[in-house]
Amino acid sequence: MSILIKGMEMPKCCGMCNAFFEKGDGFSCTITDTEVERLWYKRNKDCPLVEIPSKHGDLIDRDSLQKQSHVIEEYHPELQRQGMPKKVIYIEDVEKAPTIIEKVNENEFF
Repeated sequence: MSILIKGMEMPKCCGMCNAFFEKGDGFSCTITDTEVERLWYKRNKDCPLVEIPSKHGDLIDRDSLQKQSHVIEEYHPELQRQGMPKKVIYIEDVEKAPTIIEKVNENEFF
């Protein structure tokens, strides 16, 4: 499971991260519970933090949506013969998909 901390910006290096702390004669990361290098110019290669764009629409569960996709072959066999995709996701399914993370900057996006 993961968490999103709204309003928090991605640290540029371990030394600027709130999870970074001095432990004995070394440094540790509270997220990974591992010893890390004293990095003041970049993030550790094993850093689990992932940046989400500051402007985005609703983020949905792709796997859940794909399970709802419909097999197109039974409705349009001619499209299958033309090499079109075997599955199609209807716009109604996309619109009804549960939101995982709500959109940001509603007035500036979409």
